[in-house]
Amino acid sequence: MVNQSITEGVIRTRSKLRKDLLISIFDEFDGSIMALSPDRRTEKYTKMAQNAFSFYRGSAYLFYFDTTRQYFPYHSSPSRPTWIQGDLHFENFGAFRSEDGEIVYDVNDFDEGYVGSYLYDLLRMAVSIALAGRQLGLGQTEQLKLSRSYAEAYYRQIHRFCDGKDNPGNFVLDEDTAKGPVKKLLRKLEKRRQSHFLEKVTARCRPAGYSLRLRSC
Repeated sequence: MVNQSITEGVIRTRSKLRKDLLISIFDEFDGSIMALSPDRRTEKYTKMAQNAFSFYRGSAYLFYFDTTRQYFPYHSSPSRPTWIQGDLHFENFGAFRSEDGEIVYDVNDFDEGYVGSYLYDLLRMAVSIALAGRQLGLGQTEQLKLSRSYAEAYYRQIHRFCDGKDNPGNFVLDEDTAKGPVKKLLRKLEKRRQSHFLEKVTARCRPAGYSLRLRSC
């Protein structure tokens, strides 16, 4: 009973210290650095409280505070840093029109981009995958399997760049190069773009005695 009491006391102490730490971190980032108003902070924390993924999405500063205190091998060499996205998670990917007018699938948010170790992007995205898997009802084994698949795909693509098979300067995922669900998404968006264009240059009319037809504007 004495040992159990000591263990419970340690757990309570750790929980309190963690809560105090979170308060300090969010005060520093959202208050001192971002200068968010009390209303904006309340709005942000309400969204973060919806689920674990939402919390993770809104706490990149906390992620870096925690990960930089841990030892990880295989960081980028300080002499050869990498330009990284900085806040890599599922909701920072999407399809959009590139500067060439093509619909592509890529990272779409670079507010936290900086020059540092590639490993932070890899770690942050892997955790994002696990949290999204949890929301979908997947167990820990499935979550780890998906994160491993992501890391292996990252590894293969980096080797393609190193071997000269792909050029990182002009590499894109479009309807021709994408595979699986991403390819289906881009095809769907391309069809939608064509239909939207048709709607812009045509008007519907129903003259008396005639069936519905399209007239060029």
